[in-house]
Amino acid sequence: MIPGIKRVQIDSQLNHNYTFESFIEGDCNRVARRAGKTVSDKPGGTSFNPLLYMAA
Repeated sequence: MIPGIKRVQIDSQLNHNYTFESFIEGDCNRVARRAGKTVSDKPGGTSFNPLLYMAA
């Protein structure tokens, strides 16, 4: 935190009903679920973010 800068609370507007526990995984979306779960478990953990490349 930089001294003199106020901490801002931002509402993410995420739907709390959409969780990895309620996600139905099938053969067609297994890779997408795994990529999303990996990024959410450790955001910014590596320089590679598979979601950026999947969306392109």
